[in-house]
Amino acid sequence: MAEGRLRALVVGSGWGRHHAYAYQAHPQVDLVGLCVRHESERSLHLAQELQVPLFTDLGQALRETQPDVVSCATKEAQHEEVSVAALEAGAHVYCEKLLAHRLDSARRIVEAARRTGRRLMVGYNYRFSPSALKLREWVETGRLGELAFATALTFGYCLHHTLDLICSLMGEV
Repeated sequence: MAEGRLRALVVGSGWGRHHAYAYQAHPQVDLVGLCVRHESERSLHLAQELQVPLFTDLGQALRETQPDVVSCATKEAQHEEVSVAALEAGAHVYCEKLLAHRLDSARRIVEAARRTGRRLMVGYNYRFSPSALKLREWVETGRLGELAFATALTFGYCLHHTLDLICSLMGEV
């Protein structure tokens, strides 16, 4: 690893694969590993493609890779376990939204970040997608008039994207 480069560990291989590709492409980041709960053909293929070790034990992954940053791209119910362990191991954490599946869990993650002095970032990146940026442009230029009410349709699991987009366009409720 070159001097001044960040060491990144990605936990989760579903959406986490996008994190892994982004880290690998960044000139100031070394992707040092991929950690999954259960090894699968897909996770093995991804680790081989990226030429990084694949772990199924988070503690081992943190010890062996000593990351500067951990991307938590697991299911929300696992965010507390992954984020707190990473923070306590000395890594900064980029956590996919939602921060946690329960308020008490989210509070424990935030407390761990405060206690360790590490940075915690929650990724709400849908608002930066091309369609969301175009919508923001139309709102800001008045093309749609003054927004006073919004109705949105969503499909299943992605409700949090819709709520975040509405709040980012119309303000917090």
